[in-house]
Amino acid sequence: MVYPPECRATLPKAIAALTAEGQALVRKVQETTGPATHLLGRRLQEVGAELARREQRLAEVERRLTALDDRVAEAEWVASVLRDFDALWDIMTPANRYRLVHAVVTRVVVNEATEKIEITLAEFDEDQDASESASVAGAERPTSHPSAPMTEATEARP
Repeated sequence: MVYPPECRATLPKAIAALTAEGQALVRKVQETTGPATHLLGRRLQEVGAELARREQRLAEVERRLTALDDRVAEAEWVASVLRDFDALWDIMTPANRYRLVHAVVTRVVVNEATEKIEITLAEFDEDQDASESASVAGAERPTSHPSAPMTEATEARP
């Protein structure tokens, strides 16, 4: 789900307004008797449900924005390394070489019988799902180790 940019700004205001309305309803329920109490109680439940829904939506928006920020940082690092690849590769640590390869390559399949290697490069499409972008940003890493033999088929999900 894609959220409009204003969600991060409008949701906290809506949450604050619902919280204030809920507090006012609680005060009115305490001061009221008779059939009106039931109506106020029902409205209080509605406000509570809407408040919970908005808070959940805000948490999701913030989670996705954090994942996007992580993806942007990773993409900027990859781009900077690729700009000066020849000079940097020789001085990169094995861990950073591993990180770079796994950010750019999503899958490697080695067919020893035919002596062919199939390599799938990452697609840096801005419409990718946030869960995919989180893994590019470091939330998930392939389980293979940088020192794993090159003849093994290794699959990494960006």
